[in-house]
Amino acid sequence: MRKPYMFYTLAVLALSAVAFNACNKRHNNLGSNEDELQTPYSVYFSDSAGILYNTNNGDVIKKLVFPADGYPSRALAVTGPAHIVWVKKNAHVSMDGGGTFGPTNLNVNPFAYNQSAILYAKDQERVYLAGSQGYGVIYNEKNGDPTAWQIEPASGFDNGITGAVSITSYAQLQNLEIFGYDDINNRLFKKDNKGDAWSEVFIDVNNFPHDAVGTSFSLAAYKNVLVAIDSSDSLGVWYSTNGGGNWSQFAGLPAATKIAFAGAPFNEELFVGTYYQGLYRLQAGVMVPANEGLEAGIIVRGIKGKLERYKNDDEKRVVYLTTNKGIYRSYDIGRNWTKIKDGNFINVY
Repeated sequence: MRKPYMFYTLAVLALSAVAFNACNKRHNNLGSNEDELQTPYSVYFSDSAGILYNTNNGDVIKKLVFPADGYPSRALAVTGPAHIVWVKKNAHVSMDGGGTFGPTNLNVNPFAYNQSAILYAKDQERVYLAGSQGYGVIYNEKNGDPTAWQIEPASGFDNGITGAVSITSYAQLQNLEIFGYDDINNRLFKKDNKGDAWSEVFIDVNNFPHDAVGTSFSLAAYKNVLVAIDSSDSLGVWYSTNGGGNWSQFAGLPAATKIAFAGAPFNEELFVGTYYQGLYRLQAGVMVPANEGLEAGIIVRGIKGKLERYKNDDEKRVVYLTTNKGIYRSYDIGRNWTKIKDGNFINVY
């Protein structure tokens, strides 16, 4: 059954912070040149009006040249040294670090509605996009160059696969296996390596009712755990530790809550963003609230971790969060949050 189309639609640095773990080294030379970032990073944020923002340090956030066009942002990925692919109604690409954008693909699957519509598989040097052609797998081996898109042919899938297939979501595990989910026809596929064919993973609906009427599932990943989120208000978040063969449901999330995203900054802890119920993180197998510093009734749509390296060799891990109330930042892996910009934001990468 075809499911409904769904669009969903830094700030003062703490002078004294408790490091979350040994990877967050304390920075003690404030006010000196050694306090400067050795290697500035880039983080990109998209908002509900279709504007793209960028920061290189978390303190100054600037708009990029892409003007508001009224099309909600669906997905965003940095796909090369100066390449950004941004999925709105169609896919756009910048090949100069956001200085300019142009169309790159006009055949994005309209049922691919969140960050999982695009996957940059660095090990394969390939960008995967959920498309509306063929079996829905379209890819690019030139960082999103408009002239380099290819459609995965039927021969790219195992022999014997029959019926309609239209991939709407991707995820890649730590072991580099890639999964594609078809939310239109409720089917799951797997690709072990770049040169391998896609094979179907058969899901026992008695174990995981992913085909229930009104649900809308998409994929995420946490280490070698495959995650499926329901963006309706029905079935919450599910996970599989054996490549989609068997599934269990995470406990701890509020009942009848619409899920906006699942993500794992630094691939260490899994976070789940909800509509109006805030943020949750996985602790001892159960989802627990992670809302310290967040406004009540917030929609949490995206999360991204970045490593700050200073000239004195100190390191800090910073996590960014996009919400309908603004952008938030955390220096303790989501235990405490500080708002750094007001606005209605969607994607972060």
